[in-house]
Amino acid sequence: MNNGFYLSIYSHIDLLAAQTNVGVRHDQNMALWKLKDSKLELIRFWEFERLTGMKHHSMSFPSVEHAIDFINEQLSELNLNSSDLQAIIGTPGLGETPNTQQPDPELAYHNICHLYSGALLNSKLFNNGSILALALDGGPDTVLDSECRAKQYYTGAWISEGKMDTFTVPSPAVLWAFMRQHLSMAEGSLMALGSAATTKYQGPVPPSPKLKTVSDVPQVSMWFGDLVEEIWALDLSKDNSHIKYLDSRFSDEENRISMLAKVIQQESITIVAETIQEIIRQFNIQPEQTWLSITGGYALNCPSNSALMKKFGFCGFIAPPCVNDSGMSLGIGLHYFRHQLGPFHFRLAGSALGPEDTHFQATMESEEFSLHIKNVSLASPAILTNDLIQGPIAWFEGGSEIGPRALGQRSLLSDPRTIDSRNTLNQIKKREWWRPVAPIILAEQSREWFDLDYPSPYMLHTFNVKKEKRPYVPGICHLDASARVQTLEKQDNPRLYELITEFAQQTGVPIICNTSLNDKGEPVVQTAAEALNFALRKNIRVICINGLRVELTRHSEYQHREPMPRPAYKWFVPPANAEAPALSRRESMVYFHNPRLHRFNRNSPESLAKLKQLIARIDQRFGERADFRFIDIWHVQEHAQIGISREITDV
Repeated sequence: MNNGFYLSIYSHIDLLAAQTNVGVRHDQNMALWKLKDSKLELIRFWEFERLTGMKHHSMSFPSVEHAIDFINEQLSELNLNSSDLQAIIGTPGLGETPNTQQPDPELAYHNICHLYSGALLNSKLFNNGSILALALDGGPDTVLDSECRAKQYYTGAWISEGKMDTFTVPSPAVLWAFMRQHLSMAEGSLMALGSAATTKYQGPVPPSPKLKTVSDVPQVSMWFGDLVEEIWALDLSKDNSHIKYLDSRFSDEENRISMLAKVIQQESITIVAETIQEIIRQFNIQPEQTWLSITGGYALNCPSNSALMKKFGFCGFIAPPCVNDSGMSLGIGLHYFRHQLGPFHFRLAGSALGPEDTHFQATMESEEFSLHIKNVSLASPAILTNDLIQGPIAWFEGGSEIGPRALGQRSLLSDPRTIDSRNTLNQIKKREWWRPVAPIILAEQSREWFDLDYPSPYMLHTFNVKKEKRPYVPGICHLDASARVQTLEKQDNPRLYELITEFAQQTGVPIICNTSLNDKGEPVVQTAAEALNFALRKNIRVICINGLRVELTRHSEYQHREPMPRPAYKWFVPPANAEAPALSRRESMVYFHNPRLHRFNRNSPESLAKLKQLIARIDQRFGERADFRFIDIWHVQEHAQIGISREITDV
């Protein structure tokens, strides 16, 4: 392979998909790599939702030209353009197509990329250590692997000194997908409510069927439906042996959801634990000498990650901050280099790999914001600590973090020593009162405050707050006294580390509250302008921007009441002069999620007529089946927020 720059991109190009707003890939992203001999470096990582403002971005480019213009716009900040790239991989129409048959043609390429995004995160560990890796997500996309629905969906691997044995495993992620669809609540909210309320379902629950392929979905769907029917049939006004610890702080509906979430969580952990136990037996693994890697959307389940680490005693946990599909271009790139280049040297440099805002000074001086800036000074940790004690502050630092969670690059921070801090943050974010707020703690003091045995730099683990420490940090304690912890090393974010160090010196608490800098339904902010817009709309008095303390004023005079439109959205808008779409949105949903239909020529009237007839038969015959609905769970719901009809959710 040639030395130089490479781009891996997880996206989709199709005018019909853009016109009918059918999501084919969600949480789209791209990664810029630099190869020098055998040394590989990840230079920059872009998450499309932060650039377009569309949460879980799943829109398609209308044309290759739109995609190239978008790519060039992002590369321009690095003084590059698409002509400087050795190759673009991962999206048909933009260059090379990776070999999706490696390492095993029976495995789904999408899931293999998830696996590689964790297992190859540190090549030294991959080549010299031992890793048990699991890729657990909802289901694969078909863009590069049209036959994936006939394959085993989920993948595990045992890696010992560079030798990798792969095999199929079940994934519990589908349980959360069904719950999300049934209750119209995000998985994070469901997990939070599960742990917030004390109520428990004590009735008999048969073991959940294990899902490995799409053919297993109907059985899992039936199990889930029976459980929902049983819990919602309970009379909560009477004593019932099937209900324990009914929580009067919550409504009947919330108590039922909490019961359901607890059952799903326990079943999920059981499924993964049994899988790990079998792998340990089969390969004679010593967990205390082995790293655990979990990737795919299920890896965002912090309590599960922690429970598995505790149960088996693995020596460490390895996964990127972008464990879900927001990290697919990371996995696509690592898969490509491993099978094209062979052995290489790579280690993820951290989480702050997103775009920087080099125009923040001009933004502050602009007409929109200059009238609202009272004072600008160098950020002093002592002064910022006083600001933090008085109320929440916004924090904007360097490149944005990769992955779905704020890790101190685009954050809203507050004092953890009072419940009021958590309540205030939830009010600002328009969230339920019971939603928890995550702590950032100085890594060297984490064991004094939490029952942890290993670092958690990317907020992928939940630990209990030590009993004697709970009175000092009620703002970060979940209602069950646990917390989703981020441990911070100085080299990861020096300015934030200095702030927490100063806060600890003044208060005795080496922890601050952290939540993402975004409004409800809005992706995390990307630019300083978006951060200032948020701070002014939410009456935040101080924002720290790249080492500058910016004191804001005249909040009530700020004219905008909504988040700022994000500029990259324009590259996903179909041309006004494009011909009318050949298929309706419902027809397009069936078409794009059934790869075997793609053999039809949509530009031929005769072929199009046959295609429409076949789509109608498929829709009529399979539209109500659980496996057919499951395929579209992710892509339907993410488009509801932009006014698209949800009539297709029963397909």
